[in-house]
Amino acid sequence: MEGFRDSCGLVGVSGRAHAAHVVALGLHGLQHRGSREVGVASSDGHLLRLHRGTGLVRDVLGDPQLQGLPGRSAVGAVNGRADRPADAMEASTGLVFAHWRDGQVAATVAGRFSNGTRLRRELREHGSLFQTMADAEVLLHLVAQSSQRTLVNRLVDALWKVDGGFCVLVLTEDAMIAVRDPRGVRPLVLGRLGDGWAVASEDTALRLVGAEPTRSLAPGEMLIVEGDGAPKSVRPFVARDRAACVHELVDLAREDATAFDRHVAEARTSLGQRLARERGCPSRSVIVGLPGAGETIAVGFAQGVRARLVRGLVASPAPPIGLPGDSQEEVPWTAIPSAVSDNDVVLVVPSISTGKGVAGAVGLLRQAGARSIHIRAASPPLRHGCPYGVSSPTSDELAATRARESGALARLLGADTVDFLTEEGLHAVAGRRADDKPSWCDACFSGKLPISPEEPEDQLPLF
Repeated sequence: MEGFRDSCGLVGVSGRAHAAHVVALGLHGLQHRGSREVGVASSDGHLLRLHRGTGLVRDVLGDPQLQGLPGRSAVGAVNGRADRPADAMEASTGLVFAHWRDGQVAATVAGRFSNGTRLRRELREHGSLFQTMADAEVLLHLVAQSSQRTLVNRLVDALWKVDGGFCVLVLTEDAMIAVRDPRGVRPLVLGRLGDGWAVASEDTALRLVGAEPTRSLAPGEMLIVEGDGAPKSVRPFVARDRAACVHELVDLAREDATAFDRHVAEARTSLGQRLARERGCPSRSVIVGLPGAGETIAVGFAQGVRARLVRGLVASPAPPIGLPGDSQEEVPWTAIPSAVSDNDVVLVVPSISTGKGVAGAVGLLRQAGARSIHIRAASPPLRHGCPYGVSSPTSDELAATRARESGALARLLGADTVDFLTEEGLHAVAGRRADDKPSWCDACFSGKLPISPEEPEDQLPLF
């Protein structure tokens, strides 16, 4: 379906037997962050081995493949969205393996190097050959060209040259290294796993493998885990203003996750309560949450307006075949007529992207007999695509860009009215710094970029 979806999830494990099996299990819990490609690299202390493929984790990493990945350290990634073809931005992630003069190394990047295209061009001009569009390959070329002596120093030297919102996992024969960018745009969490350690994009993946989440990596922090030892923390980068992705709280992170030290379910309930204060709804309405994040937000909204919350939409299995000549985009829900028939319905959604999914839900509610439908979104209008590695439509594809007036947008979506949470309301729930300045990246809503994008000419294809 439509919407903003993170296009990469990372898991790393060190000091644990059958580490690749543990990583694969953790990646199962991150498939909402990537469902097109999977890759895992493992180390037995002497040799790195890699397996990757296209599809879901269960299809790519069966028992035969995992048996071929022995060792007590491993890193892995899920990438891309299965419901759309790969594009340049989604191709900026991936698990990359390389030999260099001191051994072997595997690396993966969640997010995006904002200056990655320029760096790739400069590296090519100096003789580097690229086999993928992955930012991880850019990183490994920078590591190879560094004049520093140790791998850690070479990695620091390389990361000093990049900018963007990213997390990095690196695996060598005897160490696992995790890095979070200095602004902390992307999430990365550390957990204790028996006598070993694990890191992941969400604490849900850590809990799934039996690890105890301990803390989020700080912006600009580098963790080094050698063998079965404890993590060593260093802060080698210049401090920057925090700019964590606020969309994690809106609908990127899983409901049971903790994102940037905020409980996601609690944050979404608070967004619903704030939305109720700001935008309200017609009297005697019933409240319906869009399945997923919208359901939790709807709980807070219903509390705020003191209206009845009903389950008006439920997930439906995808049909094995379509009707002849039917080109309508599949809507993955069905409506419950007994809940909405002859009622004024407020449909609570986390955000409105292209509008196709929301319009489909509105159509289902109309068919089920809803008297009127009023959309309330728990975020400001989305007007900009994400330049920092989150899979998103282009700015021109977004509904709020195509229909700037609320009346035109309501007609586009098939609703009677549509309204949004304000930017002030979003930041009031997410939290501000002590000096009252935002500490979140909200560029998809406001257009205020915490990290300068590359010049347009740097976006030209390279192959």
